[in-house]
Amino acid sequence: MTDRLQIKQAKESIPRYEVLDDSQTLNLIFDALNQIHHQKDLLINQNLDQFLDVINLNIFVKQFEHLIIEDQQSFLQLLENMNKVKCFKLIVESQSFIEQDSFFKIVQVIQNKEQLEEIELDLNTAIQFNFLEKIGICLQNKSNLNKISIKVQKNIFEEDQFQCIIEQIAKLEQLSSLSLELDFSKLVVNGITILSQNLKCLKNLKSLSLSLKTSDIFLRGFSEFFKILKELNMLDSLKIKVSEPPVFSSEEIDLFIEGFQKLNQIKSLDLSNFFGNVFLDDEIRILDAIKEKQLKSISLHFGLFGKLNEKQKSVIGQFLQKAKQTTQEFELGFSKIAQIDTDFANQISQQIQNFQEIKQLTLIFNGNFSTKGLEFILSSLQNLTSLNTLNLQFSMILSFYNFKQLFNSISQLVNLKKLDLAFDNINFEKSYFNGVIHPFYKLQNLTELTFNFTHSEQVEILEFFFEGLQYLHQLKYLSLDAIFLSRHLNERIFVNLINSLSQITQLKYLKFKIISNPFDDEIILVNMFEQLGYLEKLEHIEFEINTNYTIDIISGFGGWLKKLQLLKYLDITFKNVVSIEELHCLMSYLNLSNLTNLYLKFEKLNSDDVRENILESDFQPLKKLNVLQISSQAQKKQNINLYVLFLKAIQYLQNLQFLDLNLGSCMPIVDQATFYLKQCFNALKNLKELRLVVYFPDNNLKKQGFQDFCISFSYLEELTILSGIFSFPNNISSNIIQSFQSLKNIKELNLKLESYQYSKGNPYIQYAILDNPQQFSKLTKMQLTFNYSQSDYSLSNFLKILSNQRQLTSFLLQVEEKYQLSNEEIEQLGKTLLNLTQLKQFDCYLFSDCQIEEESFKILSNGVSQLQNLHSLSFQTDHYMRIPSLAIDSFYQYVTKLEYLKFLNLELNDNLGLSNFSFDKFIPNSNYIPLLELEFIATKKQKFINILSDFLICTLQRSKNMQKLTISFEGDNYLGSQSIDNLAQCISNLHNLQQIDIEIKAQNYHNVNDENMQKLVQSLNNLKKLHSLEFNFSTSISQSALTFLSIKELLVTQQNINKLSTRVSFDRPITLEKINDFGLFLVGKQISIMELNLNKVDECYALTDIISQQDLKY
Repeated sequence: MTDRLQIKQAKESIPRYEVLDDSQTLNLIFDALNQIHHQKDLLINQNLDQFLDVINLNIFVKQFEHLIIEDQQSFLQLLENMNKVKCFKLIVESQSFIEQDSFFKIVQVIQNKEQLEEIELDLNTAIQFNFLEKIGICLQNKSNLNKISIKVQKNIFEEDQFQCIIEQIAKLEQLSSLSLELDFSKLVVNGITILSQNLKCLKNLKSLSLSLKTSDIFLRGFSEFFKILKELNMLDSLKIKVSEPPVFSSEEIDLFIEGFQKLNQIKSLDLSNFFGNVFLDDEIRILDAIKEKQLKSISLHFGLFGKLNEKQKSVIGQFLQKAKQTTQEFELGFSKIAQIDTDFANQISQQIQNFQEIKQLTLIFNGNFSTKGLEFILSSLQNLTSLNTLNLQFSMILSFYNFKQLFNSISQLVNLKKLDLAFDNINFEKSYFNGVIHPFYKLQNLTELTFNFTHSEQVEILEFFFEGLQYLHQLKYLSLDAIFLSRHLNERIFVNLINSLSQITQLKYLKFKIISNPFDDEIILVNMFEQLGYLEKLEHIEFEINTNYTIDIISGFGGWLKKLQLLKYLDITFKNVVSIEELHCLMSYLNLSNLTNLYLKFEKLNSDDVRENILESDFQPLKKLNVLQISSQAQKKQNINLYVLFLKAIQYLQNLQFLDLNLGSCMPIVDQATFYLKQCFNALKNLKELRLVVYFPDNNLKKQGFQDFCISFSYLEELTILSGIFSFPNNISSNIIQSFQSLKNIKELNLKLESYQYSKGNPYIQYAILDNPQQFSKLTKMQLTFNYSQSDYSLSNFLKILSNQRQLTSFLLQVEEKYQLSNEEIEQLGKTLLNLTQLKQFDCYLFSDCQIEEESFKILSNGVSQLQNLHSLSFQTDHYMRIPSLAIDSFYQYVTKLEYLKFLNLELNDNLGLSNFSFDKFIPNSNYIPLLELEFIATKKQKFINILSDFLICTLQRSKNMQKLTISFEGDNYLGSQSIDNLAQCISNLHNLQQIDIEIKAQNYHNVNDENMQKLVQSLNNLKKLHSLEFNFSTSISQSALTFLSIKELLVTQQNINKLSTRVSFDRPITLEKINDFGLFLVGKQISIMELNLNKVDECYALTDIISQQDLKY
């Protein structure tokens, strides 16, 4: 019998399963040999030797299952004998857990297979061991390897581990495809640089995909990437996605264009929102370079601040003309164009309608299109009959003619499988569509539909949309997100919606979020749940509706859920008060053996007259539950009985890995609580993340009581993240040495330690957290707030322990006012920082009422200066904290040594003794700081002038690369006209500035007239890249009207500004004529976010009428 025939017979004889529930299997799915054209998943439980010739080996861990190889010897022998395996794939779904030993065994076998050509690792899970190191070893001696894909949803590695694996990858000379989807939040600066340095070694690389989750990618890192791009001249596919678009200078755009032009083989380009913060001239240059390539796939999102000129229109037209010839996947968004005229819209439509081979299309309409212009573009879509994915987003008013044309075009796209529609505003009623055949009638192949409509007026169009759902018989994914229903339309629209939904019997994913006034028709809701019972294949539900939940509605809801035996994910938001009895009624229906994620969110839980043990039987059937969140808004009082109810029920969830329990008030730690905490945590052996809020109500809390509380945590040996608030009296015994010492896997600790009494005492809870110097060897992130009074140096002792956490990358310390900070503790903080060499983010907020000595503060300053990997520093003190001038001098000079700093937040106040400080020595490396936030708080008159003048002249003028500047002046002080003029002079030289926020709050401004303030506004005219302006002042200036109206003159020259916020307090009424003049000027401006706060303006109706015409997002 041939091998192929054996495999065919095996496939026919073994049943197929969607859910692995056979304890005899190895929880493995082998994808059949690639010789078989119609591959199907197999569940293998015997005769594994039939698959010795398998070529594609996929190990797939189903959601929330454990990968446990029971018969390791035979399984490993099987893998050893699979000498023909060329492609290896390991996929672990969200919240799954791979046991360390099982994973190591697999990696060990794969390591010996030199013939491997492809490796794919998709790990959306928590892995508790050195994952990347093992994978790096696995990649050694793989000379035939040509494709690697690594996807890690959670950040489980540090920079040195990343460097280890990327250096191994760089040695694979034959590698042609590399895909990395990673969380770079811990790599920051060097992550991109390390990647770039090693990528240039891969001379045969043809496909590169980078998907990086981070909000703090340092732009210098991407400069390095742009420089090596030209060396990857074999690339035919380039994809870069980021969670937040970086800000690039024109010089960096030059580097990108230079490198991209060398990519002669490029066929696919996906930059998504990568250039979302690039300005108009640079974006046009990018398009001009891209249009020279024959691309099959393009994805670009641009900000395009400003108004297009004829030359720029021509470049866009040429780009579309070239793209239509070869492109099959096209995504384009111009989000901030000031205006698209009808003729240019017609040109765009003529190009789009010729994309006849296109498969995927995304268009984002955020610009000011005319009705006729938009109609041209929408009508062009009907010719794209090969489309299978269409995504259209409208952040603008859509007329009836536009909407009708949109649906007429969609109805012609009979091959469409995925449709995503988002609307902000529609300007017509449903009656316009009377007699029109619904376009969904023809979309018989549609499997995914997302619909978002948030406008609260004229929502009858929803009825037309909902009616069409009944035709979508193949739909599997439906998201109705943020739908607003007005009260008088609820009944009719609900009937249409539910009747249609009940007919989509193939649906697996349903998001149902209705934002509306309270909907109280019990009969309709009960009928709705009954109709939804036909959707028996649902696996994922997100449900939110505003109603008063009666017992009949709850029963109907539960009865619907009970029918959904395949349900895995359930997220319910209750917008009104729900009693425990009603919750019990709902939970009693949830006998769902496959449920893995449960989120219960309450506006308020009513726990009056609760029966004991009422919830225990409800949670027992949820054997596979892995994630549980129970949250409620603030309660008036702490209720231990409510917490006990849930703790007694949660203990039955033995597979739980994530628990967030916050019932709107702190859990009171009394004997009853500690007993059930111990009982509950002892049962939750697999818990990895815990969020808890507790307080100790007994001022005479006994040692044993607190020990019992701490001991309860000792059972959580697998815990990696602990967050919470711990509130306690001050007289907790000092000799507690037990507690959290067993939490050896903790990586992230976020705690607020506070007391609700003001008596002196010794709160030693920190010893319970980190008493063992070897504790928490895996800790990388710490957030700690001290908010209690004390007499001894408890913070100092804590910092000594923290000194051993050398792997820490993020540290936030906040000391509140009632904590009496000592000089010894300041010194210890500085000494501790000397050991935290890996720290990349340090936030220090010292609000204690105390006097700090010069030498003590210098020790702290020295510790900060040694943080050479630091990229973010925030340092703020309260005006109650007194620090000598020379000590502050040393601190700011030490800051100059932080070479890689990209974000600096400082608060400067008079009590710091800054009047004698020499600012010309401050931050000589400030060119490296693109984001700067400064707050000046002054209570003494003359000092503020010195601070303002010296600092701004000597520092800001050096900050040529600054992109965002926030300055706040506050206090009762003497502010001179020269200081305002100095500020204006400095700002005018910051040519790369894109965002500026200026706030002036003071009562007595002497020698400052409106001409000074006008000059400050006029200084912004030189900032050609400025797109966001926030200018707030509350003054006694006599002619504030002139200052306010000078903003009008600024907007004449600054066409790029799309966000304007100004709050102005006038000391005398401004004339209605000037207000109207300003309002009329705003018409036609591309300002999407505007905030105006005008005090003492009695008549400005004309202004509000004019502003109402603006197409504002906010």
